[in-house]
Amino acid sequence: MAIWSEEISRLEAAHIHLGEGKLFIKGTTYSNERWLPLQAHQVVEWQQYLASHRVREGQLLVPTGRINASPRSLHNRMKHMIVQLQKLNPRIINANQIRNSVITFWLQRYNLRQVQYMAGHKYVSSTEQYYQALNGDDLQGDLQKHHPMGR
Repeated sequence: MAIWSEEISRLEAAHIHLGEGKLFIKGTTYSNERWLPLQAHQVVEWQQYLASHRVREGQLLVPTGRINASPRSLHNRMKHMIVQLQKLNPRIINANQIRNSVITFWLQRYNLRQVQYMAGHKYVSSTEQYYQALNGDDLQGDLQKHHPMGR
């Protein structure tokens, strides 16, 4: 899923619909609201999370032992997750890189408007930037492959 940390911090129990396999993301000043499909394994993970944390309503991702957790504590937890991911794959830089790679992955499988919706982009031009970057990489590879000076 391509979700900003601000959107993650505002997730509520009412936003997850396990029976339908969907997650609702509220819009922000920079993004549109949207429904994202959940994969089967994600539904299972959410069921386990909701059961183990006894979440019925309100904020979903509250650090253990904190009733009114600040966005800063969520930021620290995400930073810790990125450090753990970097141990597994040193090429990971930050959460934005992961979001960008998800959007790029989607562009290879879905049309531009579908990706715009899933990414929450208000303007298609935002999504087109990822598309142009994706095609630019292909162009660079083709240039090196076929240009006489690129061999």
